[in-house]
Amino acid sequence: MNPERTYAFVTNATYVVVASNPIIEILEPGTNATTPHDKTTYVGNLTVYSSGNDRVKDITLSHAGGNFDSECFYEEPCELTLVPNASGDLLAGYNFTVDVWVDVPKGVAPGVYWTFVVVNSSNDGSDQHLLNLTVPMNTSWTRTPDSFPTVIAQPNTNGLIGKVNVTNFGNVKIYFEAVKREAAGPLLVVTPEGFSSDIKSIRTINISYSVPAGYPEGLYYGVVAIRNDTLPADPVEQTISLWLNVTDLPPNITNYTIEPMEFEAGFETVHINATIIDNIDVASGWIDVERPGDINYISVFKQIISANNSGFNHTEEMNYSGVIQYFNITIYNNESSHVYVNITVNGALIVSNQSIENSTNFTIDAVQAGASFTLPGNQTINITFQNASGSVINSSYVSWLGYRVKSGEIYRKMMDRNGDEFNTTYWTNISGYHKLRICANDTSSQVGCTDVIYLLAAGNTTIEISPNITSMNVTNITIYQGEEIHVEFNISNAGHARAYNVTLNISYPENWSVSPVNFSFGTIYKSNYSSNMTAISIPPATPPGVYFVNLTANWTNINTSYPGINTTAILINVTANPVIDLQDRIPGTGEVIVTAGTKKNVTFNVNSTGNANITNVIFNCTEGIVCSNFTNFTESFEPQNISVLVTNTTRSVNLTLSVPWNYPAGHYNGTIVAIGDGTNDSSPIYVNIPENISWVQEPSNITREVIQGTQGHFGDITVRNNGNVFVTLSVIPHTGDIWTHIDWTPDEMELDIGETDYINITYNAPVTQSRVTYTGIMWTYNGSADPSYHETFLNLTIHPYFVNIISPTEANPKLNVSPTDEIEVKVNVTYGITNIGENVTFDISLYNSTTKTYVSITSANYNSSEGLWHVNFTAPALSLQRGYDLNVTAIYSLTPDQNVTYYDVEPKAVVYKDEIPPSISISVPARVPANTTARIYANVTDPGGVANASIVVYDPNGTAEYGNMTFLYRDEDTYVFRYDYANTSKIGIYSINVTGCDKTGNCNSTNTSFEIYIGVWFSGYAKDIWRIRHPVINQSFWFYDDAGNLLINFSSDPDTGYYNESVDARIYDLKTKVWGDSVTLFTVPLLQDVHNPIQFGNISKYVVSAGGAGVHRSIIVNNSLNYSL
Repeated sequence: MNPERTYAFVTNATYVVVASNPIIEILEPGTNATTPHDKTTYVGNLTVYSSGNDRVKDITLSHAGGNFDSECFYEEPCELTLVPNASGDLLAGYNFTVDVWVDVPKGVAPGVYWTFVVVNSSNDGSDQHLLNLTVPMNTSWTRTPDSFPTVIAQPNTNGLIGKVNVTNFGNVKIYFEAVKREAAGPLLVVTPEGFSSDIKSIRTINISYSVPAGYPEGLYYGVVAIRNDTLPADPVEQTISLWLNVTDLPPNITNYTIEPMEFEAGFETVHINATIIDNIDVASGWIDVERPGDINYISVFKQIISANNSGFNHTEEMNYSGVIQYFNITIYNNESSHVYVNITVNGALIVSNQSIENSTNFTIDAVQAGASFTLPGNQTINITFQNASGSVINSSYVSWLGYRVKSGEIYRKMMDRNGDEFNTTYWTNISGYHKLRICANDTSSQVGCTDVIYLLAAGNTTIEISPNITSMNVTNITIYQGEEIHVEFNISNAGHARAYNVTLNISYPENWSVSPVNFSFGTIYKSNYSSNMTAISIPPATPPGVYFVNLTANWTNINTSYPGINTTAILINVTANPVIDLQDRIPGTGEVIVTAGTKKNVTFNVNSTGNANITNVIFNCTEGIVCSNFTNFTESFEPQNISVLVTNTTRSVNLTLSVPWNYPAGHYNGTIVAIGDGTNDSSPIYVNIPENISWVQEPSNITREVIQGTQGHFGDITVRNNGNVFVTLSVIPHTGDIWTHIDWTPDEMELDIGETDYINITYNAPVTQSRVTYTGIMWTYNGSADPSYHETFLNLTIHPYFVNIISPTEANPKLNVSPTDEIEVKVNVTYGITNIGENVTFDISLYNSTTKTYVSITSANYNSSEGLWHVNFTAPALSLQRGYDLNVTAIYSLTPDQNVTYYDVEPKAVVYKDEIPPSISISVPARVPANTTARIYANVTDPGGVANASIVVYDPNGTAEYGNMTFLYRDEDTYVFRYDYANTSKIGIYSINVTGCDKTGNCNSTNTSFEIYIGVWFSGYAKDIWRIRHPVINQSFWFYDDAGNLLINFSSDPDTGYYNESVDARIYDLKTKVWGDSVTLFTVPLLQDVHNPIQFGNISKYVVSAGGAGVHRSIIVNNSLNYSL
């Protein structure tokens, strides 16, 4: 408020501009994490925050710096994964979380690896986050396997127990040592004993045994410990456990051979060989043979032990062969309480933790319990006593052993020895199976034998009969025809003994015959055979059925208690063979004559000649013109079918033939088929249709009026064959004087039935000064027809009418014409020798290859003193710079009812204003041999017409030859000229200048050049000079300079073999290709013409070498050229 108590106010404004300040940052200061190798670890998460006053754009995350990328790798790098690793826009005050994953490959060394996680944006700077990653040491490892099965180790031997793989799973190199423990330790050998294992590697160690001679027998437990206590490893130690069964075994019998194992009793000797070795030494070897029928039983029962202890080991020596029928072990418990027992026989646990009450017996049969036994040999028994908790205890007991062996009467024979090799022989006349075992003992009295080997001493055999036919279908039996089967057979001794008095007899069905029927073969030794043959005859009309022919062999065996007999049957299946038989031809003789347009019946017979009835017989006409055009399946046969045609019966069938009207005459055939179930037959049928030769000729008259000196179409005669046979007609000029003025085609006509053809007639009117008429009669003729000809009258009238343009002409054209100009044409019109001055009208046109224009005639007057018509017209609006052809057509009213018309043409007679000179193109070979003619062509093109062409030729010295070129022909607007230049003795470049002028006087010139060189002709024939007929071959020539550049190449003509090319006279490297091969001649001088310079012949390799041995390719070369290598 003012002092005078009025109100007033003042305003002011202060503007504050807040600038955009986008800021991006990672809130966490840093991360420490442990990331084991061979694992992907989740490290944690980061918070990306927009802490400015504006949004942050295009955010990306990555890592950079530190040793993470450069040092954190083993074979492949560590990988850091950020999820997400990019974002779009982040508004001020907003944030998002990023998960951090680290993948550390297997084998990365322990240590600390660090880097920065970096966040960037497109409108602000960046921020970073320290990432410390610790890869801890890993010393884990393992070994496989952890144990081995029990190994039998004989004294005085050594061997490999197994291989152990030690695998390092850690990320540092680990050093190991191998330690042997327990009772088997002194017998173990470990290689290597100390070793290292790199990262991700596998080391292999070998564990073996070595048992000295005389080492106490027993079961030894052993442990191999693999350890490392320097890192320490994880684990420090791992073990491999094993058992060594140190025991002295009987000798080892291997590589034995027994030949033969099947032999003829009393006639063959068996040879026995074996390799026998022992860990100490072999004492002796022998064979035990249990022969058929010599059976013996050995029974043993005895007390083994009576004692008070924890158990016992017992070895039962059994020095006889055979089969153990039972092996009973009995234990009596003397204790006042239960005891528990484990029993092992020959290493097999047959009882485990078996309870035995006080004062009672327990008996078990080891054979039934599954123990294995080797006879002869030592059988081991191990018994251990324990309490209910499984602890070994002492016990008072008594034990007995009882067993029985079924054994044959053993034949024993000692074997001869040569080092480790033992051998002997075995002979017997006792037939049957012999049980052979090869046995040996060592110096420690350990006895071992092989399993039983069965030998067959054959006292009887088997005779097998093997015919080449064991079963056969006979399918062709008819009432007329049987069948003879020739059987070849082998009678073979398929056993292992000879057969005495071998015979074979054949039995067969009634009414059949076999020859021969009995055979005798005497003695057939084992694996031998005899062969023979017989013939089985099956009579005609044999009913269908299965028949057997039996071949029976009888013989005497070595062991006469077994009679020998064997029968082999041949199964012969005589199948049902219904056979239908038509008569051989229809009709029986001659032909069925049927006139076109009529029907005729013919009868034929059908027979049943097989060994079974025929059912469902139908008839058909299947092939030939008779079947396709003369028969109808549903109407032609009577009867149409026969349900049953009994064997050896005949039926007659009627066939109706129907021939269409105008059907072609001739001899026709077809095939009649009779079809029954399982059979069919066919017979040809022959039909004759008589001939009918006739034709029609139109028109009967052709009249034509033409202008003298013209040629053209006179007319056509139509000829149509309306008969039923193919006809040949001669076209004959019969009478008249027209024949020198017409031509026709054809001279002879060949017409199928119903075919139409045409005689085309052209005329050639002579120049005549008077009106003339020529006539004639043209025949078409066939001497076998009645009538033999048809005719057409020909009439040609020639008018002596002439039209001739006097001016303008091509030689003297009307030049510089413009549209609307008046042009006068002078025309001479005559009829005969008389000028025509009245009753004539004119049509005039101007034209070229693209346009034609009829002009407007302004006047046409006859000048009697000149005898010419003066016809004036106004030049139409046509394109300038062109010449036009002038056509004048004159129509003369010869009579009030008849006009005659003719025309004349003058090319390029009217030339519109032309100021453009012609274009010129010169054609000449680029190179012409010296002293030959250079033929020079010039194409001079001008729409207004060309007047002439001149030429100047300059030789290499500059001497000029002037001349006018010769006009050859015109092609529309192009005029072709030629000049023959013969002065070509100088070598070098010749220059050409051609000048061409059009009708109006416009001229143009153009230049070109050609080269005259010294040339030689390289010619000849590419033919195979080795062959008698010298056949043409494909031969090509390739000419190179001394630098290897191809200068020219060409090939011989593929049809004639000829080649003829002009080449520069110089030195070449010449390659000739032929038959896929090539011959190259170097430094070949071609300085004069050559003919057949190099020729080839293709020689058979059998000519060069006997049988072609050692020859791959052979070519003869006839060369007349000089060359160097």
